[in-house]
Amino acid sequence: MSSSPVAALSTALASTRRQLFEPFDAARYAALAFCVWLAQLGGAGGMSPGVGGNPVPGGGARPSGPIEAPDSAQLQEVTTTLAPWLPVIAAGVIVAAVVGFVVGAGLLWLQSRGTFMVIHNLAKGESAVVEPWNAHAKPANALFRFRLVVNALGGLVALAAGGVIAWAVWGGLVAGAFAPALVAAAVAAGAIAAGILLVVGILDACSTEFVAPVMYVRRGSVRQGFRDVVGFATTDPGSFLLYLLLRVVVGIGVGVFTVLGTVLTCGFAMLPYVGTLVVLPALVYQRMYALHFMAGQADDLRTLARLVPYETAAERMITEPLPAR
Repeated sequence: MSSSPVAALSTALASTRRQLFEPFDAARYAALAFCVWLAQLGGAGGMSPGVGGNPVPGGGARPSGPIEAPDSAQLQEVTTTLAPWLPVIAAGVIVAAVVGFVVGAGLLWLQSRGTFMVIHNLAKGESAVVEPWNAHAKPANALFRFRLVVNALGGLVALAAGGVIAWAVWGGLVAGAFAPALVAAAVAAGAIAAGILLVVGILDACSTEFVAPVMYVRRGSVRQGFRDVVGFATTDPGSFLLYLLLRVVVGIGVGVFTVLGTVLTCGFAMLPYVGTLVVLPALVYQRMYALHFMAGQADDLRTLARLVPYETAAERMITEPLPAR
């Protein structure tokens, strides 16, 4: 069984309208907004500006020899001044890393709990807080542990790459010139770290976008959820590829909606939770779209999209609840 990513766009919109506005209830709206806010707590909202590279001045080729550091005498003075403080700087970096890990772990835990709360509410047409928090603690905690390990490994890679780059910069400052070997080491460390962090980001996104809905329905482990998702993707790779492309478009639309909401509310949408209230329809639609797509991957996952109006036979096949066993 497969689901059309294009059809899921319209069915998710219908479910979003019914979830939030048919009928509109301010208390239910606020409760669902809290769950969505929790699920993305600490995450980046909207669109991030692109980062462009700067060409070499003059458009010429890069020099093959050592790159002379500007004003070597002053740089030598700086390194001499900083040398006694290196242990303090290293200790500060370690403390910051530990604090960042603790805070990040807390945010990941709340996000994971909120993810299952949102899935529960969207799948059942509810706006509960206490019930899904208690009912889905076990799978949410399992998801949290997976995400913690993955993101911790990513953080360690970033720290290691930062250490290599710092070593290369310090070596160049001490020597008064940046040798090609130091530059190559810094570039290689940055490139490897960027690739690993990209994989970490993909795994983390897949765990909440695809694996969590499967865990919600099948009550399996994170590992089994990934196996099921990989099975779905290998069975119909074209459908998943199209979904990912459309998901990017939906994400851009959510970003535009967020920017408009921020402008129209004179910046109040940037406040915690308030912004979620303002752009909740877009955020719910984004998550509903993922659930509707996943609902078509297997018969038992149809309950993820049970709110869809029965307008066509194809939609009935996806959204009818399973018979009681």
